[in-house]
Amino acid sequence: MKTRKEPTDGRAKIHDESIKPDDSLNSSAHQSLETVAAIQDAYTQTMSRLEKGAMDSTFFDYDCHGERNGRVIYFTEKGSLVLIKHYYGEYSHHEVHETFFVRDGKPFFQFRRATSWSFEHGAAEGATKDQVIEQRIYLRNEQPFRCLQKNYVMRSKANDNPIPDQLPNKDVDCTSAASTLTSFALLAKYEQQPTTGCLAEK
Repeated sequence: MKTRKEPTDGRAKIHDESIKPDDSLNSSAHQSLETVAAIQDAYTQTMSRLEKGAMDSTFFDYDCHGERNGRVIYFTEKGSLVLIKHYYGEYSHHEVHETFFVRDGKPFFQFRRATSWSFEHGAAEGATKDQVIEQRIYLRNEQPFRCLQKNYVMRSKANDNPIPDQLPNKDVDCTSAASTLTSFALLAKYEQQPTTGCLAEK
């Protein structure tokens, strides 16, 4: 497994801008994560520490028979896992970025962006379009309780593409979010025993 100090790059705006955290919330790292506002507050604190270079990270790259390849990065503080980032692509036309925020070994928030691209028929030669789905999943006691989603299209030859951060999130049913816990459990298993091949249940 490769080890490095995570560089301080730009903050990813992965929380729901339409829901403002309660300024009166206790900023303690051990505050209860029972509400959307409390989770957003914990997210903000985690991102701040990440940007300051306060976390250590380890990562591994994998390739599953050329069908899926990606990278998993684990961020820790004082030996405790606080963040998992997973990037992977499938067949060059589909890619996913997912991030899990973790406390006491349990996920409390997931952000997932899935992008599928194709050539745009009827447009300029070589024009492509990206179909993007962003999901924000809030978890309480390891159960999704609020799920937000935004869908948009980015066109390579367009001058009026949407600005993702300015698009509103829509509340959606959390039934399909059950896979969040399966994905987290799978990635967590590889923290101490990484692989260069397929990610699979052990």
